[in-house]
Amino acid sequence: MSEASRSAESEQVVTGKDVYERSRRVGREAARFALATRQAEGDWEVYLRQCMRARPYATLATAAGVGYVLGATLPGSVARFALGIGTRLAVTTALGSLLQEHPAPASGGAAGKPSESGSTSRSA
Repeated sequence: MSEASRSAESEQVVTGKDVYERSRRVGREAARFALATRQAEGDWEVYLRQCMRARPYATLATAAGVGYVLGATLPGSVARFALGIGTRLAVTTALGSLLQEHPAPASGGAAGKPSESGSTSRSA
């Protein structure tokens, strides 16, 4: 790099307004990226649900294969982190499905509740 180009770069004046405008532009681009990411996530979720309904065993085998490859290539800490998140999501989804299929029974007449006389009813 020549002396003339170095001095030209060092003489370039950056104002607070320039920095502010650049940061606003970066913020707008980040917001657009986040929106596009959320939309893509929703599209993937819909696609994967359709695959699970249409071909559950093939989808499960594919997921297991991808997990095997990622597990073999990723460092242990990343794999443990991903496994932890995946496990939590699977348990949450399974519990949500179970609760929707089997809602809690309506209250009334349950063991341990006070009876009309004021004493608690317990089954022996």
